[in-house]
Amino acid sequence: MKKTYLSLYSEINDLLYNNNELITFNQGKRLIKIQIEVLECVAKEENHVAQYELALRYADSGYLNPNPFYNNRKYIKWLLRSAKNGNIEALASLSVEYMSENNILGRNIVKGLSLLKQAYPKGSSLASLNYKINIKHLKNKKSELRIQLLEELDNLPDKGNEFLKMHLDYANALGR
Repeated sequence: MKKTYLSLYSEINDLLYNNNELITFNQGKRLIKIQIEVLECVAKEENHVAQYELALRYADSGYLNPNPFYNNRKYIKWLLRSAKNGNIEALASLSVEYMSENNILGRNIVKGLSLLKQAYPKGSSLASLNYKINIKHLKNKKSELRIQLLEELDNLPDKGNEFLKMHLDYANALGR
């Protein structure tokens, strides 16, 4: 049954992207609504790929702009479930969310960098790009990211020692 659902999802995806000049906004909206329903069925069975794809359907951008299905709470809910079930792209996306100032999770650079570090060695392209950029920023003494991370670390009970021991690359970038 799972295979049938994912096959239908893929066929709709092909239809959307291979015929985008022929599909009106309302037709695209109806097709994506079907995709959401299909993905929900599979995602509830703890399929991390379906959960991640479902999260993307609720993201602020997507096939349709503006995205009529945008719902940040559902986006985060499905990202969290997908990451919990081992999806590396969801981990990388969550790292971005935790590191951004305006998110419903609350800004937590330490958590964001930790998630990024989990996704980076597993081949996530988003994590690879963000990891390299963040290391560069952490080395720059005037970087806002570096300054804010150091403040977060200072506010931890152990002053961030555990985080820095677990993540020697971040410690090295900070010169600690």
